[in-house]
Amino acid sequence: MVKYTTEQRIFLVETYLLKKRSYDRTIRKFRLRFPGITMPSRQYITQLFTKWRETGSILNKKRNL
Repeated sequence: MVKYTTEQRIFLVETYLLKKRSYDRTIRKFRLRFPGITMPSRQYITQLFTKWRETGSILNKKRNL
């Protein structure tokens, strides 16, 4: 599983919002900005966007062990 950086996550959410929630347009921009990085799935982008809308954050919660 690919771990995306905070910068990449922010880029995905911002681009997805600016490109009118178009997965294809978001991926094209991501590919240009981050060549060589595995492309995130449609599901990952929509879940990340939903998390941002609901919590205001793109970061994962810390787990209590």
